[in-house]
Amino acid sequence: MKNTLLTGILLTLLGSTTLASAAITVASDGSDGVLEPTVDITIDLSLAATGAWNDPGNGNGVYDPDQWAVFFKYSSINIAINRDVFFINHPSGAPVIWLSQGDVVITGIVHLQGENGALSSTTETFATPGPGGFRGGKAAGATGPESAGHGPGGGSANPAGPSGAGSYATVGTGSFSGTIYGNTGVFPLIGGSGGAGTAGTRGGGGGGGAILIATPGTVTLNGSILARGGTGGNSFDANDGGSGSGGAIRIISGSFGGNGLMSARGGVGTGDVESGGDGRISIESESYSFVGTSEPLNASSAAVDPLRITRDTTTPSVRVASVDGAQVSNDPRGSFTLVGTDVDLGSAGTKTVLIEGENIPSTSTVTLRIVRAGDTTDQIVSASFVSEVATTSTWTVDIDVSGGFSALQASAQLP
Repeated sequence: MKNTLLTGILLTLLGSTTLASAAITVASDGSDGVLEPTVDITIDLSLAATGAWNDPGNGNGVYDPDQWAVFFKYSSINIAINRDVFFINHPSGAPVIWLSQGDVVITGIVHLQGENGALSSTTETFATPGPGGFRGGKAAGATGPESAGHGPGGGSANPAGPSGAGSYATVGTGSFSGTIYGNTGVFPLIGGSGGAGTAGTRGGGGGGGAILIATPGTVTLNGSILARGGTGGNSFDANDGGSGSGGAIRIISGSFGGNGLMSARGGVGTGDVESGGDGRISIESESYSFVGTSEPLNASSAAVDPLRITRDTTTPSVRVASVDGAQVSNDPRGSFTLVGTDVDLGSAGTKTVLIEGENIPSTSTVTLRIVRAGDTTDQIVSASFVSEVATTSTWTVDIDVSGGFSALQASAQLP
């Protein structure tokens, strides 16, 4: 999984207004053609070619590891009524970016929801997130105890009752829920976090996915874009999984209107299931006439050229660079399998993690979250500043990697 930067809080604005008058430019060459499904479709993000985001597409998009996103460059988009668009995640878990030369019309439904937590005592799986989101924690069972939810706002497991929900723009319900992260502009693009599994054989819900849609023309939303978190597994007693948090929806356009639905709600708990925190919705447009529903209320602002879609050398970022001296790829997968493991340490015990930051000053707060696949306990530990050369800073922290597979995720809070 990728790292994230913690910045800011959610602001809300919803109404009808003219926001700007200057035209915007969207870098789409139309190489992925027209997206106009005549039947329900599932877009398999794993089919995307790996390369630079602005390489020509062939209909399957381009996955750019440096940007951690799958880019589609369409000539236009028209998702008709009664048409549903689903996704299969890229192995990296990357979010989706649709760049369109022409207008975008969504009268059908775009699905980026996180999977619900497992209900069966024989199902010890991690709930799948929407693209760009993070998986839910597994339930307790024959392969080991319950685990925490993944992502920067993942919920913690509660051995004595309902486990924590994922958080994002708001905190999930319950004292075991995760912490908030992200910013109002939804840049960089990132989805929701998973809820934790439980000793009561119920899994946590996956986090909602993340999508950016950009066009210099008009976006008309009379249908739905759904980036909701998955609901935690419910046993209708105290041992329920936590729900995942909602994901992210960002729209950039010349004008934005319609009467549809944008939803990045967290998974809604019933009984003792904790509800996930809300995700984030950001609208940047020259004119705004949307009269539909935004869950939660969106942050609205003028679209300003040049658009801020891709990361550049000035973008703050943070990553796990090495563990016990073993280098970590710039494109880690966090697969929790022997095939495709990002780092194989060969032994348990205390290891030093080296974290690299770009445009992260020494006065920042850098932390590392550790989620263990076979252990109830997750941790958030503070890293110590080591050095800063030009725009690159380094930080270290010692952690115990006993207990099998662990997922590590670095975060930074700017001063």
